[in-house]
Amino acid sequence: MNILLIKLSSIGDVVHTLPTLAEIRGLYPQAHITWLVEEEAYDIIRGNPYINRIIVSKRKTWQKNLSNPSMLLKTLKDISHFIREIRDHKYDIIKLIVKPKFDSESPFLALL
Repeated sequence: MNILLIKLSSIGDVVHTLPTLAEIRGLYPQAHITWLVEEEAYDIIRGNPYINRIIVSKRKTWQKNLSNPSMLLKTLKDISHFIREIRDHKYDIIKLIVKPKFDSESPFLALL
């Protein structure tokens, strides 16, 4: 079974999601778990024994670079690679972890 967790936003939110990760691993001990996270929170989950794979969204960097003509092509290639990385695996479960203040990017990424 392949499971994709999507929790992009703030570092504190990612830390508060770690118990959910442990619960999911307990329910599905043989599952391959992928976590989609923003680059700022990557270090928090790196090396976590419950995670098999981490996909890093560089959304903030991409937003900044898209307005720079000299970075446009590279940024579009990076975004394309990111989308392919998500689509390379078929997921049986996609868990969007959102806080009450709705995380607007996560549902879009689940559709990729």
